[in-house]
Amino acid sequence: MPTADDLLLLRGHDRLDRALAELEQRAPLQATCVRLRYLAELDFTDIGARLDITPNAARANVHLGLKNLNRLIGLPDPGKGKS
Repeated sequence: MPTADDLLLLRGHDRLDRALAELEQRAPLQATCVRLRYLAELDFTDIGARLDITPNAARANVHLGLKNLNRLIGLPDPGKGKS
């Protein structure tokens, strides 16, 4: 049975959950690739095999998915240097 402390820890993941849900609506393949990479801890070859895409397509979808998640959460683009 979760405690109040457990629920408070999950509260910090609310923005990520909403962003993943929105990514699922906008780009379902990217969302699936991100989940398989980081939640199921699959490598790009395994992701590609599960989704019937190439490992490079899996890598590209993970990259784009993370970039879109950063944007949806409101984080700065990690690829941009400080001006």
